Amino acid sequence: MNDRDNTLKTILNKIEDQGILEAIGDGISIQDRNYKVIYQNQIHKNFVGEHIGEYCYKAYEKRENVCDGCPVARAFQDGKTHTEQRSAPTEQGLSYFEITASPLRDIKGQIIAGIESARDITNNKKAEEALMESEAKFRNVVESSPMGMHMYKMESDDRLVFTGSNHAADQILGVDNSQFIGKTIEEAFPPLAATEVPERYRRAAKQGESWFTEQITYEHEQIAGAYLVHAFQAEPGKMVAMFLDITEKKKAENELKARAEEINALNELIQKVSSNLDLDKTVNEALDGLVSLINPDTVFLFLRDGDSLIPKGYRFSSEKYMQKEIKRHKIGKCMCGLAVTEGKPIFSRDIFSDLRCTWDECKNAGMNSFAALPLKRGDSVIGVLGVGAALHVNFEERASFLETLAGEISIGLQNALLFEEAKHHSEEIESANKELHKEIGVRVKAEKEQRRLTEELIIKNKELEQVLYVTSHDLRSPLVNVEGYGRELEYSLKDLMTSVDHADVPTSITDKINSIVKEDIPESLHYIRTSVSKMDILLKGILSLSRLGRYELTIAEIDMNSMMSDIVDSNRFKLNELNIKTDISGLPYCKGDSSQINQVFSNLLDNAVKYTDPERPGVIHISGYTDKDQSVYCMADNGIGIAADHQDKIFEIFHQLAPNRVKGEGMGLTIAHRIIERHNGKIWVE
Repeated sequence: MNDRDNTLKTILNKIEDQGILEAIGDGISIQDRNYKVIYQNQIHKNFVGEHIGEYCYKAYEKRENVCDGCPVARAFQDGKTHTEQRSAPTEQGLSYFEITASPLRDIKGQIIAGIESARDITNNKKAEEALMESEAKFRNVVESSPMGMHMYKMESDDRLVFTGSNHAADQILGVDNSQFIGKTIEEAFPPLAATEVPERYRRAAKQGESWFTEQITYEHEQIAGAYLVHAFQAEPGKMVAMFLDITEKKKAENELKARAEEINALNELIQKVSSNLDLDKTVNEALDGLVSLINPDTVFLFLRDGDSLIPKGYRFSSEKYMQKEIKRHKIGKCMCGLAVTEGKPIFSRDIFSDLRCTWDECKNAGMNSFAALPLKRGDSVIGVLGVGAALHVNFEERASFLETLAGEISIGLQNALLFEEAKHHSEEIESANKELHKEIGVRVKAEKEQRRLTEELIIKNKELEQVLYVTSHDLRSPLVNVEGYGRELEYSLKDLMTSVDHADVPTSITDKINSIVKEDIPESLHYIRTSVSKMDILLKGILSLSRLGRYELTIAEIDMNSMMSDIVDSNRFKLNELNIKTDISGLPYCKGDSSQINQVFSNLLDNAVKYTDPERPGVIHISGYTDKDQSVYCMADNGIGIAADHQDKIFEIFHQLAPNRVKGEGMGLTIAHRIIERHNGKIWVE
């Protein structure tokens, strides 16, 4: 062991005995000149583990030789203290250390070892990195913000100095804000010196007092506009002013405010114009309202009368614009006349160069610009508003508002014109009302009379039906007696004839008796029987007709195809016997009393069969269709036909078309007619 080793051993013994290095809060290690670790305090061991007796570069960095830039090696070389930062994996993860190495000398001043302290600066490092990251994020926010940002710093002499801006500030203001760096706020933006802005910014920087204002109006050199500003403290002594250009927003707000004022004024005008029904008052309200809304130099209101425009009112802003006489205008002439024919507004900024303006009065009065606004009722034009200005004004810029204004005035004028028309025709209407009242009185009286007659007719019909029933019923009793006693008389006559034939009576008397008994009496009995039979048929018909009025109808839906098929089938024998063909087309359904409707079509078919033409095969065609809410049926045949003078009589009671040819009582069509009437229907012949 040499002197250096002895010295190191002595030093280490003292260190261990006194516990000086164990009490230090940093990790301490000592390495000999060969970089072998000869001492570690407990903190150092906690950092990197225990490596006494090992070479430091192998123990700490897993290397085979001394690390590049090793602070211990540098201390050995120049005898000075060296510090650097290094990271190393630990049980807690990657840790950062501040390494400080100093040479350890013997009493002769020779370097015999190196002492190294390791301080854990992981928390500081992470805080530093977090701060750098935060600053980077802040810078990113600043640069990416759509709002302009100005940064200021308070100096010790209370000067507020411009320190920087973001890209948005350059875009919003249209200047390079870097030119203001180092200048005070008053130097950078002179117009702000006379405002509260500098003081507000200072209070934000010094006291952290935030400030917000919706509008700062600024105009100086290249910068002009209205701005929204939010000032706040970035850190003590520093502040940021964020701003947005709200110039267009303010213009829009002002425009919106102006439009709102126009709408309010327009509403007032509408109320005034609409509340008047007097035409002259309506015209005056319209002209006064228009003057207050658009402040023209001249205003004319014309109403249309055929091919002319009649002046109804006017206003002038000054006597120098007054015209001595406002004449009629012709439709299609000048701008007002063209507005009528075209049915749309006509605008001109310079009437002197506009060929459409042919009315010299406006030019002579000093007008330069003009607007002709048609007053419309639906698609027709009832008049025109003429608006003139001495200055060159572009009325077309306010076309929408002017058309709305003209439209509302048109409504008021329409109401007034309608009221005048109503007044003009009031006497005629009153006279017509009187006549109408008279006519209504006559109609009411006639209706009452009609109801009275209808009620009487119903009573008479009921009485007639009762009379018919009683008559037909009561007359049958004596008729039965006549028929019965007639047959008894026939039997007695036969007995008398037999007795005469066997009696011993002179021939002259026998011949006379035979003439009476065999010729006169039988002929009389024949006429009696025939008359009785005919009377019986007539009474049955009357009885059937009277029963119809008392029959209670049961209304239901009827399948007419099925009913007609049944009716035809029930007459099939007679149809075949007479060689008559039937054809039934598709028949619509109807509503009625099934048995009564069956009676109608049975009578019609029976009538068609009776009156067939013997010269040709019979054909009966039955068809139907719907007409709105009614069903229409037709029974057509090729029979002998009905003469024109008989067509009005065929539905009369007991009427027969060919009584000598066809047997019957003439009641079939009468009954059919009565049944159809009770169903609120109609039956006719063609």
